[in-house]
Parts: sequence; C-alpha cells; structure tokens
Amino acid sequence: MTGVATAIAGGAILGSISSSKAAKTQAEAAGQATDAQERIADKQIAAQKEAMDRQISLQEPWRQAGQTALNALTPWWFDFWWCS
Repeated sequence: MTGVATAIAGGAILGSISSSKAAKTQAEAAGQATDAQERIADKQIAAQKEAMDRQISLQEPWRQAGQTALNALTPWWFDFWWCS
C-alpha cells in the first residue's frame, strides 16, 4: 500500500469508529430524553389529578346544599304540578 492509500484506509477506519461512538452517544441521549419526558408527563398528570380532586372537594358543600334545596322543593313542585 502506498502512503496515500494507507491514509485513506486509516481515515475510513477512524471515521467509522467515530461514527459508531457518535451514534451510540445519540442513542443514549435519546433514551435519557424519553425517560425525562415520561417523568415530566407523570408529574403533570399527578398535578392535574391533585387540582381536580381539590376542585371537587371545594365544590362538595355547594353540591350538598343544592341537593338539600332540591329535596326541599321536590314535594312542593309535585304538589303544585299534580294539583294544577
């Protein structure tokens, strides 16, 4: 082999090794990014559930008051409706 051919072959081998290492690094980074996105999504879902549960608990007294009022009005409404 001539010096030029050896340099070309050596460059190709080094390029191949470097490319392989770069691909492995990118694959690992992609895996880490996916894991991070999953953790963030899980935290967002948990936060949304917590907010929804809190909102439901804040509305519960009003729901109960409405149910009590409806129960109080129901006999009056049926008496009015059936007697009309």
